[in-house]
Amino acid sequence: MVYRQGDVSLHKIKSLPKDLKPAKDNVLAYGEITGHRHFLNTSEQVVFADRNGDKFVELKQDVELVHSGPDLIPVYDVETATRNDKHLTFAVEKGIYKIEYEQEFSPFDETVVQVTD
Repeated sequence: MVYRQGDVSLHKIKSLPKDLKPAKDNVLAYGEITGHRHFLNTSEQVVFADRNGDKFVELKQDVELVHSGPDLIPVYDVETATRNDKHLTFAVEKGIYKIEYEQEFSPFDETVVQVTD
């Protein structure tokens, strides 16, 4: 099972790796230019990180994945999403996920880097 919102995707895995630490919040990604963010709408701490900076999520119940501007207001309708260039909010089923980020290849220096937006 894979959930995708913009350049962030959640890939279902069987178990959490060992030696994880709680992330500072439940934000999966920050928009470097516009200030938007992708976050899990829950008061529980569900995002964890390993020593390499990889992030994982453990959801004990279904949780909303929200994409919002700096105002942190979830978007539920297509018209607002289209007008404001925001992705729709949707539910992610309970489970354990690894968070992946879209990458791109730079032909100039032949490296793979995380997409910024």
